[in-house]
Amino acid sequence: MTRTPPSGCTAAIATPTQQLRQFLALDAVVTGGNGLGYVFLAEPLESLLGVSGDLLRPVGAFLVVYGIAVAVVAGRANVSRAPTQAIIAANSLWAAVSLLALALGVLSLTLFGGLWIAAQAVVGGGFAAAQNWALCRLC
Repeated sequence: MTRTPPSGCTAAIATPTQQLRQFLALDAVVTGGNGLGYVFLAEPLESLLGVSGDLLRPVGAFLVVYGIAVAVVAGRANVSRAPTQAIIAANSLWAAVSLLALALGVLSLTLFGGLWIAAQAVVGGGFAAAQNWALCRLC
């Protein structure tokens, strides 16, 4: 299906593949940046969020590696369905676990920490939804 922009519109319409790449790339940057913050700013974040630096550092390292993996998938010549579905599942799981941690109160979060975890759930779920939408458009 080819779309043409409205008359007088100079903006290009992104193809489903371009949209998927953009959602994946944004996910990679946000996730990797978040991970770097956890690794290198664990001490100040500990008091701000109420999460131990001993937990923030390994979670941050995981997020950096995950962000790199997402960037690799986004940068491939052909975006593969299986890795993209795995990313969607991981983002959905991250959102669910974040909400579960909040609901069960397993962390001694500050008010800001609770808001931060809730925001992460929204962002992770939003990435999963956007990536799934773009992947479905490829069919």
